Amino acid sequence: RNKMKNTHLWLNNILLNNQQITENIKEEMKEYLEKNGIRVPEDVSVIGFDGIYHTTMGKKLCSIDQRGREKGIKAAEMLFDIIKGNEPENKISLIPFTFEEGDTLKDISSAT
Repeated sequence: RNKMKNTHLWLNNILLNNQQITENIKEEMKEYLEKNGIRVPEDVSVIGFDGIYHTTMGKKLCSIDQRGREKGIKAAEMLFDIIKGNEPENKISLIPFTFEEGDTLKDISSAT
């Protein structure tokens, strides 16, 4: 931990944005954090994005699920409209997301 705090850049969170990248780096990330005495979530928060639900660093990963299937369907519908020469019904679509709680996000609700 001391090594990291003496650097010019101090990270307070790590965002894992897809399953493949997460699988490829999670062991290296775990080794690096442990080697440097960096604790999850006390020193650094880790969150998955894109519905990554697995264990990281021995803890259940917090994750945001963007509903990729729904996004794909909506994108295809818009593309088909354009191919047919029509304007898409809506150029902006709001697709709900869900947050899966885990053990890798620091609680800052009582921080001042």
